Amino acid sequence: MKNKILLLIPIITFIMFSCRSVKENTHYDIAYNHETECVTTDMDGTEIVKAWANGELGSAGIEAAKKNALHAVLFKGVIHGKSNCEQMPVINEVNAEKKYENYFNHFFSERGSYRKFVDIKDDKTSTFFNSTGVILVIKRSDLVIRLKKDKILNN
Repeated sequence: MKNKILLLIPIITFIMFSCRSVKENTHYDIAYNHETECVTTDMDGTEIVKAWANGELGSAGIEAAKKNALHAVLFKGVIHGKSNCEQMPVINEVNAEKKYENYFNHFFSERGSYRKFVDIKDDKTSTFFNSTGVILVIKRSDLVIRLKKDKILNN
């Protein structure tokens, strides 16, 4: 009887620990939640934003941050940070990202034209755990002109 109880204790302990929730908050979860933030706007139709690339560092992180910033400006709007940036997305059409998927896959590709609409404002980058943050200039008015030319925007 004593041997059976001694054998059951590790089995019960193992079962109890294996039933607990696996998902735990880590510092990487915090870094994942960075959103593109408005810094300011310029009179020439550009927006200065701070964008983040989660899980990427160095030049790959900067390129990913550029894409994230343009994606926010195009489809979500820049609602975080200062309120003087245009908060509405460039494209208001429902499901536009899916509808024009081929266009935007090419736009954001290695040879795509996204680089024409975003520049680094400040060579300083921020790192927060496993993320890169960079201040960028988004050429919003040029982007709108291009999307109208390519018949993505109608007005």
